[in-house]
Amino acid sequence: MWAESFVIDEYDVTIAIQSDGSLLVNEVIDVTFSELRHGIERKLPYRYEYNDDQDEILSYNNFSINNQFTILSDGPDKVLRIGNPDVFVNGEQSYTLSYTASP
Repeated sequence: MWAESFVIDEYDVTIAIQSDGSLLVNEVIDVTFSELRHGIERKLPYRYEYNDDQDEILSYNNFSINNQFTILSDGPDKVLRIGNPDVFVNGEQSYTLSYTASP
């Protein structure tokens, strides 16, 4: 059995529809680490399915994060690796993200 080294204490997201149809997304992720780690990963889906037979392809832009971050690919999805690879954190941490998502 595999266990995470952190728990998500609170996750708050607000989404605002912009005049061009894109979404302005703001997230606050509060976590508590039980072991030393460099940060978290946040996966952003490339394809969003709805109505059982339709889907929407998303692109992401205009990232603003209160920490160092790297954007990676996981198949068609994007992964935000948030945290400094040279610094370990432990205990309570808060990550604030802002980005736009467009169909």
